Amino acid sequence: MNNNTTIFIDLAKEVFQVAVFNQAGKARLNKEVSAKKMCLIIAQYPDAAIYMEACGSAHYWARRFTASGHKVGLIPPHIFSKIPSG
Repeated sequence: MNNNTTIFIDLAKEVFQVAVFNQAGKARLNKEVSAKKMCLIIAQYPDAAIYMEACGSAHYWARRFTASGHKVGLIPPHIFSKIPSG
C-alpha cells in the first residue's frame, strides 16, 4: 500500500468518522463507520499515519493502532475541530 496515506479519525462511542487521504491530500474515503468497520479500513492501509483527537478513548485506539505498526498522532481538540472535512 501507499506509505503516504494519512487517516483522520473522529472518535465517538458508537460511530466513528474516518477520512482517508492520499499523498496529494485528496480524500479517498470519508464516512461514518462502526468500530469493527473502522478496524477493517485501517487494516487496508498498513503504512498509514493516523491522527485523531486526544480524548478519553484516544489512548486505547492509539495503542491498538501502534501495535499494528501504524504511526499515530493525537491532536488537541481545539486544533482537530478546525480540520476541514471532505
